[in-house]
Amino acid sequence: MKLFYYISMGTILFITGLILLIFFWYNWPYKVVEFKEPIHILTPIVHVGENLIYELDYCKHVDIPATLSKEYIDGVVYAAPPVVVNNPKGCGIKNGITLVPNLLEGVYSMRFSYSYKMNPIRTITIVVESEKFEVRR
Repeated sequence: MKLFYYISMGTILFITGLILLIFFWYNWPYKVVEFKEPIHILTPIVHVGENLIYELDYCKHVDIPATLSKEYIDGVVYAAPPVVVNNPKGCGIKNGITLVPNLLEGVYSMRFSYSYKMNPIRTITIVVESEKFEVRR
């Protein structure tokens, strides 16, 4: 009889601890990264196939890699394939280079979405936009 009592009490304590852990993981206010917006474009006029150079001013507070999704926006959203990036922890200014895909001529801005997997149940996504730039053929 005492064996069943100890097993049931252990199970109740385990489930209570698991619920508290999940509540903690889901509600903790993680401070991941801060960006200075808008992202500064160093090459405001680019041709298709050339490099677009931008300046990223950030303060990263965690040492976790992010999945970066880039989108080119001119009224229509053109998505680029996501990549994994791992900027160093701390504050800094980094120049980024991206190859301009086969876009139509026009004025665009870029949307950067950084997704950080903080724990098994929570992913935090930070979205920043760039200044406008012009694409020519």
